Amino acid sequence: WARRCVQDTVSTQSTWEIINLNMALLKEEGSFTHVIAIDFGTGASGYGIAPKILDPTQKPKIEVFNPCDESDDQKTPTAILFDNQFNFIAFGNQALIKYAELLDDGGTALLFQTYKMHLLHMDKNAISADGRELSLMTVISQTLKFIAEKALDKLAEQVGKVIPTKIRWLLTVPALWSEEHKQFMRKAGVEAGIIDNINSTQMLLCLEPEGASIQCREDSEESLKAQLVKPNVVMVLDCGGGTVDITAVSYTHLRAHETSLHLVCRLLLEKK
Repeated sequence: WARRCVQDTVSTQSTWEIINLNMALLKEEGSFTHVIAIDFGTGASGYGIAPKILDPTQKPKIEVFNPCDESDDQKTPTAILFDNQFNFIAFGNQALIKYAELLDDGGTALLFQTYKMHLLHMDKNAISADGRELSLMTVISQTLKFIAEKALDKLAEQVGKVIPTKIRWLLTVPALWSEEHKQFMRKAGVEAGIIDNINSTQMLLCLEPEGASIQCREDSEESLKAQLVKPNVVMVLDCGGGTVDITAVSYTHLRAHETSLHLVCRLLLEKK
């Protein structure tokens, strides 16, 4: 996934700029203390936190959280609520509850659901439950901002003081998205305050099926894990809230004792 992450980050740059950025990624890898991954889904969303791995043989310690409550459900519905002046009110389950309360009291507000599908079609605006429109960038960036702030609060509970520049952010994106879609998400990351510019190496994009294949390989039984190696190719079926992605993932490129980021630089240099 790291190879795709970097290519998505700098797809509009020259080959040498890409190589230089990858070298920077390798150099900066040791400067991050934690990784926070945001899973922005069509139907539900959540986030995960993992500390930096000091021992290469150590298995990553990943904790997954619901951004709205402490329930056993690791995700909350992807729903966001704004008032009639387009100010953010609530996200997730709380957005649904508050919207229902407003309607019962004869009030109105803008509730948005399944708005990730608007991005698939590169619509300029998202459409609320009552038919009103709001900038899609605003709706998505406020979603990312809410989840990111909850993730930072959770991390602060665990470790105390959090230095935002020491966090590497990971944002999952569908495999079918074009470079235009991915660039939109990076701009949304800037609007959300997660990164300070669209080419920041502090946030990487991870294709959802590639992330899923890595996680399945890590969590599978040894007999199955032995099959998830080069030169094998596996099929990943990602059944989401609005789409079903079918993707083939190959394990052919990674050499023994080679990290994913070193793979990025080697493939780019070989291509050059």
